[in-house]
Amino acid sequence: MHALPFGATLSAALIEALRKMAEHCRRDHPDFVPHVGRYTSDGEEHWGLMAGSRSYMGAENIFTVGDVSVHITALDQTECAGGILNWKDGAVILERCTPNI
Repeated sequence: MHALPFGATLSAALIEALRKMAEHCRRDHPDFVPHVGRYTSDGEEHWGLMAGSRSYMGAENIFTVGDVSVHITALDQTECAGGILNWKDGAVILERCTPNI
Protein backbone atom coordinates (compact mmCIF):
# COMPACT_ATOMS: atom_id res chain seq x y z
CA MET A 1 0.00 0.00 0.00
CA HIS A 2 1.20 3.49 -0.80
CA ALA A 3 -0.46 6.70 0.41
CA LEU A 4 -0.64 9.60 -2.04
CA PRO A 5 -0.42 13.26 -0.93
CA PHE A 6 -4.11 13.96 -1.61
CA GLY A 7 -5.35 11.23 0.75
CA ALA A 8 -5.91 8.20 -1.48
CA THR A 9 -4.00 4.94 -1.17
CA LEU A 10 -2.79 2.66 -3.97
CA SER A 11 -2.88 -1.08 -3.27
CA ALA A 12 0.13 -3.31 -3.90
CA ALA A 13 -1.83 -5.03 -6.68
CA LEU A 14 -2.48 -1.71 -8.46
CA ILE A 15 1.17 -0.67 -8.08
CA GLU A 16 2.19 -3.93 -9.77
CA ALA A 17 -0.29 -3.28 -12.61
CA LEU A 18 1.16 0.24 -12.96
CA ARG A 19 4.67 -1.24 -13.22
CA LYS A 20 3.59 -3.54 -16.04
CA MET A 21 1.86 -0.67 -17.85
CA ALA A 22 4.96 1.52 -17.40
CA GLU A 23 7.15 -1.21 -18.94
CA HIS A 24 4.95 -1.22 -22.05
CA CYS A 25 4.98 2.58 -22.15
CA ARG A 26 8.78 2.77 -21.96
CA ARG A 27 9.12 0.19 -24.72
CA ASP A 28 6.37 1.34 -27.11
CA HIS A 29 5.71 5.02 -26.27
CA PRO A 30 8.51 6.51 -24.13
CA ASP A 31 6.62 9.77 -23.56
CA PHE A 32 3.55 7.96 -22.12
CA VAL A 33 2.73 7.68 -18.41
CA PRO A 34 0.20 5.30 -16.80
CA HIS A 35 -3.02 7.05 -15.87
CA VAL A 36 -5.66 6.01 -13.33
CA GLY A 37 -9.01 7.67 -13.87
CA ARG A 38 -12.73 7.47 -14.48
CA TYR A 39 -14.41 6.83 -17.79
CA THR A 40 -17.96 6.18 -18.96
CA SER A 41 -19.04 3.05 -20.80
CA ASP A 42 -22.65 2.14 -21.65
CA GLY A 43 -23.85 5.00 -19.45
CA GLU A 44 -21.99 3.72 -16.38
CA GLU A 45 -18.93 5.24 -14.76
CA HIS A 46 -15.88 3.02 -14.18
CA TRP A 47 -12.32 3.43 -12.97
CA GLY A 48 -9.59 2.29 -15.34
CA LEU A 49 -5.87 2.04 -16.02
CA MET A 50 -4.84 3.81 -19.19
CA ALA A 51 -1.77 5.62 -20.53
CA GLY A 52 -1.25 8.98 -22.16
CA SER A 53 1.40 11.41 -23.29
CA ARG A 54 3.15 13.23 -20.47
CA SER A 55 2.97 16.43 -22.57
CA TYR A 56 -0.81 16.55 -22.01
CA MET A 57 -0.61 15.98 -18.25
CA GLY A 58 0.07 18.59 -15.61
CA ALA A 59 3.25 17.76 -13.68
CA GLU A 60 1.39 18.49 -10.42
CA ASN A 61 -0.89 15.51 -11.17
CA ILE A 62 1.91 12.98 -11.75
CA PHE A 63 2.95 11.02 -8.67
CA THR A 64 5.97 8.77 -8.22
CA VAL A 65 5.40 5.50 -6.40
CA GLY A 66 8.67 3.65 -5.99
CA ASP A 67 9.99 3.16 -9.51
CA VAL A 68 6.81 4.07 -11.40
CA SER A 69 4.89 7.29 -12.11
CA VAL A 70 1.12 7.56 -12.30
CA HIS A 71 -1.11 10.40 -13.49
CA ILE A 72 -4.39 11.14 -11.69
CA THR A 73 -6.36 14.25 -12.66
CA ALA A 74 -7.24 16.82 -10.00
CA LEU A 75 -10.93 15.95 -10.36
CA ASP A 76 -10.25 12.23 -9.87
CA GLN A 77 -8.00 13.04 -6.90
CA THR A 78 -10.97 14.72 -5.24
CA GLU A 79 -13.19 11.73 -6.02
CA CYS A 80 -10.84 9.08 -4.60
CA ALA A 81 -9.45 11.00 -1.61
CA GLY A 82 -9.87 8.91 1.52
CA GLY A 83 -10.29 5.69 -0.48
CA ILE A 84 -8.13 2.84 -1.70
CA LEU A 85 -7.52 2.37 -5.41
CA ASN A 86 -7.17 -1.37 -5.92
CA TRP A 87 -6.63 -3.73 -8.88
CA LYS A 88 -9.00 -6.70 -9.09
CA ASP A 89 -9.77 -8.95 -12.05
CA GLY A 90 -8.07 -6.59 -14.50
CA ALA A 91 -9.90 -3.47 -13.36
CA VAL A 92 -9.31 -0.51 -11.05
CA ILE A 93 -11.70 -0.52 -8.11
CA LEU A 94 -12.23 2.41 -5.74
CA GLU A 95 -12.80 1.03 -2.26
CA ARG A 96 -14.34 3.47 0.17
CA CYS A 97 -13.21 3.36 3.76
CA THR A 98 -16.09 3.20 6.21
CA PRO A 99 -15.33 4.90 9.52
CA ASN A 100 -15.86 2.90 12.70
CA ILE A 101 -18.29 4.58 15.07
